[in-house]
This record gives sequence, structure tokens and C-alpha cells, in this order.
Amino acid sequence: MYTHYAFGIVTICFTLAACGETDAGSDAQDDSWGAEADADTDTDTDADADADFTPNEGGWSISNASVVDDPCGVEEYMGDAAAGGIMDLALGGEGFDLIDGDGDVEVCELSGMDFSCSTVSSEDDTPSSYGLNAVILVGSARSGTFVDASNMEVQLDVEMGCDGDDCGMVEFVLGAEFPCALELGQTASIQ
Repeated sequence: MYTHYAFGIVTICFTLAACGETDAGSDAQDDSWGAEADADTDTDTDADADADFTPNEGGWSISNASVVDDPCGVEEYMGDAAAGGIMDLALGGEGFDLIDGDGDVEVCELSGMDFSCSTVSSEDDTPSSYGLNAVILVGSARSGTFVDASNMEVQLDVEMGCDGDDCGMVEFVLGAEFPCALELGQTASIQ
């Protein structure tokens, strides 16, 4: 049975930047707005707090995997591959790195409490173990939001393709057409 999937260390998609209102130029407004316009003292402390956010370094346990969308038909074949595992988070640059047990690194950018990591590409040659001339090409991207410095919610977007003469047979077994994309949800917390 097809139980091994080379999802590798999946990466993240950076989507939300911390942004707030600015009060610059509020005095240039029409004076008919009255004293209320001049009295605006909003300092956007929530946006400032998000901009200063730093997650905890160390080992993170990735768990609570759920398949959000699977048009590729691979959920039943994933086994523990999507469940997660342990990754080390190391701060650096404009964000952090996620390092798996094999030493593979995902470079992640941090914007406020939102993050995205570079896409990781891998190949799954499981079909060849069944005598098929096919390799499944996998591109994974992890993105998410830190709930706090010790917990994060993760979205894993996986794009799959196939290379080889027997890709039609792999599509038949999976009940899907390549290329296809699936989405997983996960949570992670510091150990």
C-alpha cells in the first residue's frame, strides 16, 4: 500500500503584514470636523506589539493534523506523514528557521504574528516500488499565525505533480488528476 509521502519539511506562505492607522495629516482635514479630529491620540499599540513579537526558540511539536481539502485523493495514503513531528525553531534575520530531524531547514519570514516559509520541493518515488515508472513531485509551503510565543496555527499547502510514463496509473489509483493541490491544517507548540 502507498503509505509513504515525501512531504518533507513543508513551508509557509506569508500573507498578513502588521499595519495600522496613521494619524499623519489629520490636522490638514477640514476644520468642520471640529475638535474630535484634533483630539485623535490613537497610538496603534496593538500593531506595535505585533511588530515586536518574537516566538520562543527551541523544539516545537507539530500535531493535530487535519486534511482541509484533498482533491488529490491521498489522505488515506498519508499515514503519519502529515501528522507532523518535532522541529527546532531558531531565530535569525527577518524571522526564523524551522529545522527538522534530518537537518533540513525552512527559512521563514515573520510579519507581526504571521509567518511564511520558503517552498520545499521533494520527490516521492513510492510508485517505483510497485514497478511503476513514475515519481510524484511535491512542493510544500507552510504558513500560519502565532497564537502566542509558544503556540501557532499552521496551514500546509501541498502541490503535487507526476513525472514518468506510468503517471496515468498513479492518477487512476488515487482517483485524481495531476497537477493537484491539497491543504492541511496543523497546530504546533513549544515542547
